[in-house]
Amino acid sequence: VSTQSTGTLQLTAMDDELKELQRLLASAQATTAVHRLSEANCVDILFKLQEMELVELLKTNQGREFVTPAQVEREVHMEVERHGGRKNLTDLCAPLALNIDVLEEAANRLVHGQEGLFLSHGELITSTFLDSFAQEVNDLLQESGTLTVGEISQRFDMPTELVESSLTHRISSGLIQAQARPGKFYTHNFVQMQRSKIRGLLAGATSPMSMSHLIQTYRFEKEILVSTLDDLINEGRLPGAVTGNSRERATFTPAIFVRGQRSGVESFYKQNGYVEYSRLKKVGIHDPVKHIQQNTDWDCQLLDTCAVSANTMEMIEVSIQEAVQHGGSIRISYFAPSCLSPGDFYQLTRRIKALNTGRSVVLKDDFVVATALIDQLKTKVSAEVTDHISKEATVMSRSSSTLSTTSKPPAAAEHKPKKKHRKGKRRGQASSDDEPEPEPVVAASSKLDKKARRADKRATKAGKKALSGGAAEDDGQASDENPFDPARFRELLPAWLQEMDCEEDDEELVALLAELLVPFAGEELARLKESIWSGSVTARRKRQELFVKAFEAAVAQLHLYNKGFAAAGGEVEALELALVKEIGGQLQNEVVLNAAYHAGMDEAEKIESSRELTCLLYTSDAADEEDSVDLGGRRIIKKKKIVQIKRRDLNRKINKMQELNTTTEMKMQMKS
Repeated sequence: VSTQSTGTLQLTAMDDELKELQRLLASAQATTAVHRLSEANCVDILFKLQEMELVELLKTNQGREFVTPAQVEREVHMEVERHGGRKNLTDLCAPLALNIDVLEEAANRLVHGQEGLFLSHGELITSTFLDSFAQEVNDLLQESGTLTVGEISQRFDMPTELVESSLTHRISSGLIQAQARPGKFYTHNFVQMQRSKIRGLLAGATSPMSMSHLIQTYRFEKEILVSTLDDLINEGRLPGAVTGNSRERATFTPAIFVRGQRSGVESFYKQNGYVEYSRLKKVGIHDPVKHIQQNTDWDCQLLDTCAVSANTMEMIEVSIQEAVQHGGSIRISYFAPSCLSPGDFYQLTRRIKALNTGRSVVLKDDFVVATALIDQLKTKVSAEVTDHISKEATVMSRSSSTLSTTSKPPAAAEHKPKKKHRKGKRRGQASSDDEPEPEPVVAASSKLDKKARRADKRATKAGKKALSGGAAEDDGQASDENPFDPARFRELLPAWLQEMDCEEDDEELVALLAELLVPFAGEELARLKESIWSGSVTARRKRQELFVKAFEAAVAQLHLYNKGFAAAGGEVEALELALVKEIGGQLQNEVVLNAAYHAGMDEAEKIESSRELTCLLYTSDAADEEDSVDLGGRRIIKKKKIVQIKRRDLNRKINKMQELNTTTEMKMQMKS
């Protein structure tokens, strides 16, 4: 009513002013002018007055009218009041015939000069309009109970900042009966109803309830729900706790639910002997280890993911001790909780005292095997390796023997020395050395010695290749695979365990034992091969030296008998036949024994120990000089070409012996 009376008085004053202006205009028109000015002169006079800053005028859009700034302010204010207290400045450009810039300057002057005027987004609004706006919003709030700032702004086509600021100011002044929350307005009755529903619902809850579920299901306002829940918990009227990083994702957990869950966890631990940390976290215990240490009296071992009771640990330890005492094996996972992780098994095996006595071995932090069982398996492995290496040594000995026999030189009689052509004398006389020089018999034995040594070297190389565990052969092909790999032990272990009365059918345990025995088998294989090959090569070398010495002794005997027959003369054919038969038999025995050694025959050693070797007797000088003394004990002077000298001397001796034999035959014929 007061607003309407004020508007009526303003209109009455404006009418009186308008009537006064009309009266003045009529009197001016009735007056006769003494001097008349043209319109252009009047315009020039006005511009001159503006330049002299005697008057301040604003030119209208029509071009023939000028107004003062005060008149513009009055006209703008009158237009806003005439349209109910709210008017857009762009809508005043046409009626007032002024530019928008002029109107905005006038509106700013009005806002700063008068109270109750607001300029927002190009609109000039009076406080009278905002009061009527607040009354309408209050009526809507009483009907719906809640309104958002966005809804109000869209309904009245007003900026959200102006809506929120103006309504909040009028709520505090008591013009609107409501409560303001960020972005929303509620009536007091609506807030009380929401709080009552929330309090009753949460007081009867027996399980966790999320905020989002409450908002979506029961249509609670988020701000009222959060504030009410905080007030109830802080006042102690609602037992429980709110968990979560944000209010939207928070969850209310009643105290009765926590007590029930914790009692369930307690009973689970007592019945099963362990409890997982994840089970404790589900009931709201965020630090299970700290909770167990401070709030419980459990006698347990704290692992990575769970807590294991002392009774469970004792049961596992007793089972391990029994298995180790009987020389068997045991799997810890069969007696431990099923929820243990690999890290838990690692910690568990380090905390069991029965595993620190040195009487057992832990495989993969799960299997416990007694050292007695492992020693028995190693004995089996040693026997298997010994059997394998004996077969391999026999095969390699036969191969080296075949290699040496196929590469032996021909007999001394089969050697045909190359003819040595020498230039004759200047007078054409033939040299006595033109005849071919026969190769001495001793050279055959020396060549045979060299061939035997080469065969020994090849056998040694073959043994080293075998020790290296499968090195590449000379022809570039890969050697055979290691026979003692895990696959072979996986085949042998079930039978061995059955022989030792160990009923273990766990394939994983068999695989782990196979992996454990492979390095031992490799070491055992290398050790046996080293001993066998080093011993066999040395024995063959010694036997080869004995063979060479026996062969040389037989050849030396032939030379001596040949000299003796030549010096004695007479009928020696029968003696020669007997001599060849005896010495040839000895040489035959030596060849057969040597072949038996290289073939790996065990009986050759018995024959070697039982046979008698014949040897030549030398003087002390000859024994000291060794190969520098001939069979007669005479020293041989070594020169640069010692080999040629030996051959030449030997040929001369043979020629002399032939001449002596010829002379003896002639004498015998002459006597007859």
